[in-house]
Amino acid sequence: MQREAKNILIAASSGRALAASARRAGYIAYVIDLFEDFDTAAMSAAIKNACAENTLRFDKTKLQQAVDSLAGIDFYAVVYGAGFEQDTTLLDALNTKNNLYGNSAELVDNLKQPATFFVLLDHLDMPFPQIRVNVPLDAEGWIAKTIGATGGAHVRSAQGVASSEDIYFQRFQAGRNLSVLFLANGKKAQVVGFSEQLTQSVGDARYCYSGSISHADLPIEMKNHIARKLNALVETTGLVGLNSVDFILYDDKYFVVEINPRLSATMELYDPDFPQGLLQAHMQACEGELPESMPTEKNIRGHKIVWAQQNIKVPASFAFPAYCADIPQPGSFITKNAPLCSVLASATQHNEVTTLLTKRSIEIQFQLSEQAA
Repeated sequence: MQREAKNILIAASSGRALAASARRAGYIAYVIDLFEDFDTAAMSAAIKNACAENTLRFDKTKLQQAVDSLAGIDFYAVVYGAGFEQDTTLLDALNTKNNLYGNSAELVDNLKQPATFFVLLDHLDMPFPQIRVNVPLDAEGWIAKTIGATGGAHVRSAQGVASSEDIYFQRFQAGRNLSVLFLANGKKAQVVGFSEQLTQSVGDARYCYSGSISHADLPIEMKNHIARKLNALVETTGLVGLNSVDFILYDDKYFVVEINPRLSATMELYDPDFPQGLLQAHMQACEGELPESMPTEKNIRGHKIVWAQQNIKVPASFAFPAYCADIPQPGSFITKNAPLCSVLASATQHNEVTTLLTKRSIEIQFQLSEQAA
């Protein structure tokens, strides 16, 4: 029997992947994000841009106006992704009818505060690189991070950075950048997948998140160990829904660097494996229900952000290849070092996906430059 379609409000830095997952579950998606991309708009009943001018952050006034403009819509649920950790009061604008599916603003704020999160990791015996709230006397080998910020553009060398309330310092840890995506029902965790994270220097920012590749190769003993620790983390904090933890693997040791207590970008790498999509699984987990079994699909998927290498106006007639996503509106002006689009790839081997992502990101840059010239 076909389920009656229900309206769902999605708020995230980029709402495209969430809107796609919502459609798979039969929801009608309304989106508030920072980009208002062409493909996001195409799969949404309405899309609103709430980006603060000259930033990649939500503007509180624009966000409230966007929510108010949709006040006549009866939303079955409201879900959120990245973009709220730095100012969790923004979530108050979304939760007008107490139908927010995700972790509370209070829990998100607590887990993004180094003074509480890393103490919690220590209590759970989960290793992490050394941290400080004040600038180290010798800043060499340390990085500075903005509390609650996402995307990696805020991460920089600690040298020359002064102590402040919104900054903390972390000792640089070499190794593979990885993340684990998991569902939580407030009592226990269920791992969805481990992914390899891609980073890239963009302008002066050395550690920008630039994508991920699914099904990262890790020893089974380490996967099982991390899964047990995630269970303890969820039991202690009451986390619900889809979340992710970023960590670094060095030799046979791992070091937790961050938690994302909300829908994560790596969600789209595993979404096709779930019959009704991971957004539906997220909502069910928020209601206390975890999947009875997990998909066995092993097809490897990857996504990669393509950063504009120069200022460029997207030609109205330009046809983006099928492997592109997060497609800007025709005629959009993209500034140098801003996200241009994303490229997607799928294959049976990790190195094949890596090669395809690199090839496609170069291709789309070249094709756009040629036509825009």
